[in-house]
Amino acid sequence: MESQPETDTGLPTGWELRHSNSKAAPYYYNASRPASTWEPPPGTNIDALKAHIARLYPQLDGETNKEATPHGKPNEIRASHILIKHEGSRNPRTKRVPSEAVTRTKDEAWAELEQLERRIKDAGSSKSRQAAFTEIAFERSECSSYMKNGDLGRFKSGQMQREFEDPAFALNEGEISGIVSTPSGLHLIMRTPLEPLSE
Repeated sequence: MESQPETDTGLPTGWELRHSNSKAAPYYYNASRPASTWEPPPGTNIDALKAHIARLYPQLDGETNKEATPHGKPNEIRASHILIKHEGSRNPRTKRVPSEAVTRTKDEAWAELEQLERRIKDAGSSKSRQAAFTEIAFERSECSSYMKNGDLGRFKSGQMQREFEDPAFALNEGEISGIVSTPSGLHLIMRTPLEPLSE
């Protein structure tokens, strides 16, 4: 049974409104599951949600809210990730040993990434979790970015797969996503601070 909607947003408890830069549209995220959806989750008070959106974007009304890019949302971010591939990945070969095909199933990859996620969460403070993330990325990630502790550098909206970009842009700096599935495989994503383009 869904929790009663929160009075300020109209969303059920645990859900929050976020924004996709790539689609220029809001979506709904529940960090405790984790889960995301383009449609308001069951139990939403639609009238209260519309009022909440109107408060966020007072210069807009009605359906035009769907096209809004909220103030303060970046056009460019920096992120790191941990990638675990599976047999259904677009390129099922690990960058660690390119000559070997990945044979694990998606369920097995998910279970493996869940173990890594627990290691990160068990690290303690936010700073310790970030350090654990980069260490595990170097040890286990199957993307060539493992050589840079998972760092993907800076990227703008539209440069990454939508399935990766949407949750990456939704993170705050220092925040780590839940498990994200893309055609490349399964990821944990950590948004990191932007650094100057030149030293």
